[in-house]
Amino acid sequence: MRCILGNLMCRVYADKLLSANLRRGLGLATCLAVTMGAPAAVFAANDALAGLRRTRSVLVVEPDRLELPAYAEINSAFRTALRDASDKPVQVFFENLDLARFNRERYLDDMGRWLATKYRDRQLDALVAVGPSAYRAVAQWRPDLWPGVPMVFAGVDRNTFEAVGRLPNVTGIWAEFGHLDTVRVALELLPATRHLVIVGGMPRQDPLAGVLAAELVEAFGDKLEIVDLTGQRIDLILERTRQLPDDSIILLTSMTVDGAGQPFSGLEVCTLLDGEANAPIFGWLSTYLGAGVVGGMLLDLEAIGLETAELLGHVLSGEDAGSIDVVPSNANRLAFDWRQLEKWRIPRRRLPEGSSVELRPPSVWEEHRGTILQAIIIMGLQGVLILALLRSRQRRLEANRELHMLSGRLITAQEDERWRVARELHDDIGQRLALLAIECESGPMNGDGLGELSSKVNDLARDVYAIAHNLQPSRLESLGLAAELRAYCEEIERRLGMRVRCRVAAPSTTLPSAISLSLYRVVQEAVQNAVRHSGADEIDVELDVSPRWASVTIADNGRGLKWEDAERNLGLGITGMKERLRLVEGWLDLQSIADEGTTVTAWAPLHKENGAKASDGAAADSDR
Repeated sequence: MRCILGNLMCRVYADKLLSANLRRGLGLATCLAVTMGAPAAVFAANDALAGLRRTRSVLVVEPDRLELPAYAEINSAFRTALRDASDKPVQVFFENLDLARFNRERYLDDMGRWLATKYRDRQLDALVAVGPSAYRAVAQWRPDLWPGVPMVFAGVDRNTFEAVGRLPNVTGIWAEFGHLDTVRVALELLPATRHLVIVGGMPRQDPLAGVLAAELVEAFGDKLEIVDLTGQRIDLILERTRQLPDDSIILLTSMTVDGAGQPFSGLEVCTLLDGEANAPIFGWLSTYLGAGVVGGMLLDLEAIGLETAELLGHVLSGEDAGSIDVVPSNANRLAFDWRQLEKWRIPRRRLPEGSSVELRPPSVWEEHRGTILQAIIIMGLQGVLILALLRSRQRRLEANRELHMLSGRLITAQEDERWRVARELHDDIGQRLALLAIECESGPMNGDGLGELSSKVNDLARDVYAIAHNLQPSRLESLGLAAELRAYCEEIERRLGMRVRCRVAAPSTTLPSAISLSLYRVVQEAVQNAVRHSGADEIDVELDVSPRWASVTIADNGRGLKWEDAERNLGLGITGMKERLRLVEGWLDLQSIADEGTTVTAWAPLHKENGAKASDGAAADSDR
């Protein structure tokens, strides 16, 4: 269709050009020449445009199965990098020689004829040979099958490159195989090594194994005892490596097939050796790392693929391959397996400078970083909350402390005021009432009215005196707590007609005034509560003094209260008693049972600085 349209366009273009030239007065011959040349120019332009858009074809030849890990890693990196390196679409064909399984006489000739038939109608823009065997094979076929097609080689050692020679329109990057450097590094890590065990495939099917083994024997044969297991069956190799001397190391060269013709990959052999051998295993290919080798000078196959794709991009862009210098690869690196270093107890300080240690198990932080961060955040928030709660508690304690101090000051102020009122009542009003009573008794007028008035005035004077005494019990200072309690109980019994039993004995030493006053106020408050609220007709008051404590107990036989009722009905009285006792570091206990009565007990500690002696308790007990 495109050709038909092109011809029609050319004819239309030619007719228009002929008419225009005739109108301009040109000769017929000239017009015909111009019009006949136009289609040729259009077809040449179409061919050039098709050449610019045509997909490039590249044939990659590898020595063995494409699914082997080494070639799979090269090919993956090669494909990815080639898309970035070329500005035109590229179609890549992969062919493997499968030398490990089919390397017989005249095999390469037959393989070459088959490739010639397969790619007979395919225009190739470049050839890529991977590995020494593939490089030799493609160099052999190229003059007959693909003459003039540029060629790039990769993964070829310098000896092979020099043996084949620099061919026309060929470039590449030759690789330094690190098997010799790997053994040197192994000897630095394990200086007591005396035996080198070489494991490799059958040289006929795996030529690289034979070449590397020969180079190892030549380089280290005069320093170490060589045990060459190249070309042996895998079962015999495993049996030998189970019983190696302690001063042995194993180097895996290349194994694609064992002595029995069984195909293998390097990873499979590494895994088998790692499970059976009693000596550390070293290698020279990056694919071996992680499969059981300690490490070594490893040829990074991914880097080989990247370097090859970059070089091929220059060739596909039109650059002459023969003009590009052949340089050594930078794909070798010192790398080691952390797990194998631990297994064979190889100190990491012995590793050469620039070595990388890989496959280290993740630390707890690396493996659970998210969970740990969440836990840290939660604990941080909890810590902030705890600090806030502690700060709040501290403020509450400070507030309570200030409240207690204020309560103490109020009680002290209350006592001071009681002292003042008591003095006024006793010294002023009491004395005046007494004088009035004397005047009434000694007056010239006699009669029943006057005697009754005198009696009332005397009663009033005694009541004022009692009030003053209750406001500030003066006998506490002079006679002590025991005497004051007995007098108070007698007063209550006389005034109210209740039976008040007072079981107290005076200690040999006077109690501290603060403690005496606090306990006395507790007795006053408890007795008043019993009188007002309990309906009791009997009250027991007991004072007990021991070497360490002083206590008073007030019990009645009244109605009793539940604790919540006591808190509600006697709340201010209980609070006052508690506050008074807190001032002397004491405490209060209240036990109340409905219809059985109420018992209030107050304790106060006797400290040496308060002036109480241990003999006080003994004296009190003996007095009782």
